[in-house]
Amino acid sequence: TYSVGRGFAGNLETDKKALEELYLFTRGNRPAGNDSAWVNKSNWLSADVTTWQGVTETGGYITGLSLPNNNITGPLPPSFADLGGLQTINLAGNDITSV
Repeated sequence: TYSVGRGFAGNLETDKKALEELYLFTRGNRPAGNDSAWVNKSNWLSADVTTWQGVTETGGYITGLSLPNNNITGPLPPSFADLGGLQTINLAGNDITSV
């Protein structure tokens, strides 16, 4: 079900898996200092997705993703479409090659 305030109904575990794939597909797991590593990746892949840098959770849904100028490189994974509750996305200034 879709609502203007919440987007499509989501599932925090499904959302977490989609964000994990985003991280891995776009080289977030490269060591710090590597030219292709994400700039800001605090807490990514830690147990609690609500603490991940740039991630906003509201009412059990991932509702925001803000990682501008973060050296995100490559295509977004197909699972990115599973983030049905997203209301705001800011990925400006990255090198995303396809959606």
